Amino acid sequence: MSHLSREEVLEVVALYHEGWGVRNIARKLELLERRVEKILNGTSYTQHTGGRIMKGNRPTSELAIYR
Repeated sequence: MSHLSREEVLEVVALYHEGWGVRNIARKLELLERRVEKILNGTSYTQHTGGRIMKGNRPTSELAIYR
């Protein structure tokens, strides 16, 4: 498994802020779900994200797929 570039990590964060869920981000960018979770939970790539992004589960009304 290779390291992600800064741009790829920031794309994960941007999709999450748009309302995409972990599973859909992983499918769209062809990444492992666990890797996306680690980025958003702040356990990896914190030098690019600045720390924890995901605070917990969001209501379905905030997810892009339900808009």
